[in-house]
Amino acid sequence: MKVILGAGGLGRTVLGILESNKEKEIVLLDDNLEGEVNGYKIIGKIKDLKNIKNREILIAFGSTYMLVREKLSKELSKERFFNAIHSNCYIDRTAKLGKGNILSSNCVLNPNSEIGNHNVFCVHCTIDHDCKLGNNI
Repeated sequence: MKVILGAGGLGRTVLGILESNKEKEIVLLDDNLEGEVNGYKIIGKIKDLKNIKNREILIAFGSTYMLVREKLSKELSKERFFNAIHSNCYIDRTAKLGKGNILSSNCVLNPNSEIGNHNVFCVHCTIDHDCKLGNNI
């Protein structure tokens, strides 16, 4: 089960990425929104994460909440994080990618590039060869 933490703009972007990859089992948790987003039910608040079995999670808080995303990633460090990578991204076989990353449509990771954890790359980002990026960018 893919669990997206956050149902705002970036959460909706992640939904689109997962749909591009034909993912079926997706749920949303959000502390500020209720109801439904783009046909997916918000099933509770982030504290309700513990009630979801066989979960992989992704923090979908945008740039306004970068510090909150970083804090939450530390609090949930024992969780299994997944990467949301749009189906039309190119990732070179020598590139290294951490966990909890979001790569929107048409991103490129060139040879020997390295990306840490919990980063967000918007549409058409290119990480050139031998670049090394950290966490929570």
